[in-house]
Amino acid sequence: MKEDNKRLYVTTLAGLEPLLGKELEELGMEDVEVSTRGAYFSTDYRGMVRVNLASRYGIRVLIPWFKGKANSTDELYKLGLQQPWEKILGTRSTMAIDAVVNSDHFQHSHFTALRLKDAIADRFRRKTGKRPSVKLENPDIRIHLRVSGDSVTISLDSSGDSLHRRGYRPKGAMAPLNECLAAGMLAYSGWKPNEPLYVPMCGSGTLVMEAAMMAANLPSQWFRLNYGFLNWNNLDQQIVEEERLKLWQNRSKEKVRIVASDIDYKAVKQTNEALSKIAWPHDISVEEHDFMKHQPPGEPGVVVLNPPYGERLQPDDIHRFYGEIGSKLKHDFTGCRAWVISSNLEAYHHIGFKPYEKHKLFNGRLECVYAGFELYEGSKKKQKASTAE
Repeated sequence: MKEDNKRLYVTTLAGLEPLLGKELEELGMEDVEVSTRGAYFSTDYRGMVRVNLASRYGIRVLIPWFKGKANSTDELYKLGLQQPWEKILGTRSTMAIDAVVNSDHFQHSHFTALRLKDAIADRFRRKTGKRPSVKLENPDIRIHLRVSGDSVTISLDSSGDSLHRRGYRPKGAMAPLNECLAAGMLAYSGWKPNEPLYVPMCGSGTLVMEAAMMAANLPSQWFRLNYGFLNWNNLDQQIVEEERLKLWQNRSKEKVRIVASDIDYKAVKQTNEALSKIAWPHDISVEEHDFMKHQPPGEPGVVVLNPPYGERLQPDDIHRFYGEIGSKLKHDFTGCRAWVISSNLEAYHHIGFKPYEKHKLFNGRLECVYAGFELYEGSKKKQKASTAE
């Protein structure tokens, strides 16, 4: 795709589409069009590399290869058999096929992907007597198959592994928050590096790491080494290195203050281990504390909370817990803006504040509310009156 601009598609998590669209424009992409769980844009090879290296909200950057019609897996097989796969694959290449199916004609995404794989293998056998191998983890070429009704789109996945896997997380990190979701939460909160960020219940540190990288203007994939496009025949290593250098030169050395904590020692250890990879003069502290008992710093800033959603707690216990969160925020974080994400809507109401802004996001398959609260002394009515005076 180095010769001309092409229409690409980048996927994202539900709820992050507006952030992704704005980000693509800031990265210099043209004709950006936001859609459900993704966005279309036009660019050349260099732009494709840039989005892979720098996007904080993108999951996979897909390059449509061909489109067609099929009303059955047999028709899909025939369609796949006609395509010149030898232009992008070799007999020694490994491949994997991801399928997204929304069609009454195709009942099982796995079987649908299997039929396309059969078509690719049979075409190679007829032409060369050999065929590429299937490799589910880290294949040379990852192919994305999308079926909607009778419309079939085959795309090349330039990202390879999902872009939410940044490369900074320690192995075996506990209950990790998706990195793209964490970046989106920070963006929606309105937090800027010139104000303190408080992250109680930090878990394995995804929010802390994403904030530190945002503050440093460090590319989201700086610690990642593998991409799908690195295995392509038309790899231009010079362009890749030029784009990495440009992103590195745009970094910021502005100090940022982040105060994080967790009641679990292992979580604190994992967060500090991830942070050790960033050699920046940030003022970041991560300590083992019980959020409900620890006295926070007094300087106003932004609080971002990802508390337990209550899957293992009785309703009375989780409601009481969220009520305690609200009380803690009100008394110890006066003057701050607090943002809380949760899939437990019943418990959410026990925080006791009326949100000034809300977003629907997904943590894995869990539909969540992410809401912002203004923390002030006394009632909202009194707060408005004092502001008016």
